[in-house]
Amino acid sequence: MTPLEILDVTSSAASALVGNLVVHYQVDTPTAADGFAYGRAIRTGRERFPAGIASMFVAYAEKAEMPDQAARDAMGRALKEARGAIVCGCTVVLVGGFLGAAMRAIGNTIVLGSRIGAPIKLFGDIPSGARFIIDHARRRGIELPSEAEILAAADELRAAIPAPSVRRPRLRP
Repeated sequence: MTPLEILDVTSSAASALVGNLVVHYQVDTPTAADGFAYGRAIRTGRERFPAGIASMFVAYAEKAEMPDQAARDAMGRALKEARGAIVCGCTVVLVGGFLGAAMRAIGNTIVLGSRIGAPIKLFGDIPSGARFIIDHARRRGIELPSEAEILAAADELRAAIPAPSVRRPRLRP
């Protein structure tokens, strides 16, 4: 079993490494602190795994707001630092309907602006995102943790976030 190494926890997010997979779990509108935490996780992964890392960004919120400029800049810097290190990634939005569509639009705007140069795909559930990154990393000769390990890590990472006002989302379909 690949251990989860939690690197940063803010009031609304947590970032971790699960082997060579960076996982960032966001439960509210991203802040600059959240962007810096994600960036630190990417830098740590890049230093430890020079052959390449994968990234999973999980987003859940009860309202969607465009992050302020400082947060967008911090997230953008984190993704720009990932160029050449991330071999694939996924963004998982655990909210449906109009709110989910708004969150996906915000996420796409940030990812497209970073020009990361690796396949990054959006999903509505963690298992689908896990299968995508496992498959794409394997094609590049990189073995990631198993789907079960990724699901367990997401559960544990979400539990580490102190945000009391956010309901615990269902991680599996």
